[in-house]
Amino acid sequence: MGAASIKGLVLMETVFPSPDGYTVFDDPQMKKQLVKELKKGTIKPPTASDELDIDEDLETKIDQMAREIWQFYDPKNLGSINKKAAEKFLKDCFQLYSLRKRCKAPKEALGP
Repeated sequence: MGAASIKGLVLMETVFPSPDGYTVFDDPQMKKQLVKELKKGTIKPPTASDELDIDEDLETKIDQMAREIWQFYDPKNLGSINKKAAEKFLKDCFQLYSLRKRCKAPKEALGP
């Protein structure tokens, strides 16, 4: 899992924390990758003010993260994404969702 995937997980956990308190970073392997990306500076460590911002203005934080995600899938700022980028986006979403549901593969999370 690369830096973009770890960053996506951090964004997901920030905007949509698990109701049972579980985080994908409870897994030692994922925690190790998160620490690696934090050390590289790819991902900014959360601060106490970030937590306050989310409680006070969740919409602003969601908009900021949506722009960041959109920029990843539309690096040329065309305002649209092609089929290949859309497929990658959906694949990434399913992968993140399966991690959140504690499944080994996206197929397990989606059911029969």
